[in-house]
Amino acid sequence: MNVPSTALLCFVLAGSAALAQATVTPGDLLAHGATYDGKMVTVSGTVARIEHKTSKSGNNYTTFDLCTGSQCIRVFEYGNPSITAGSTAALTGTYSVEKHVGSAIYHDELDVEGD
Repeated sequence: MNVPSTALLCFVLAGSAALAQATVTPGDLLAHGATYDGKMVTVSGTVARIEHKTSKSGNNYTTFDLCTGSQCIRVFEYGNPSITAGSTAALTGTYSVEKHVGSAIYHDELDVEGD
């Protein structure tokens, strides 16, 4: 293999490693929020407190807690995902320690891209 091919292979492998991410727990996010703030993460936990809502502009969305033990984060997802309280889920989204939406402030939230 020549030098340019080797460099390209190293670049591709490094990119693949960067795309692979470990699954974390809500407890990990709460304990190390600054590490994950604003980043795409995969979080695994138990679903609780599901609320299906419709915004003033007519968009359906769902909020729920994702927990491990007593440590929970809030999840926001557009649409009506097929989840049930008590089920286990692994979700990928952008984590925010503090998110400002208009005058509202949300803490420890995972924004998931809906279907």
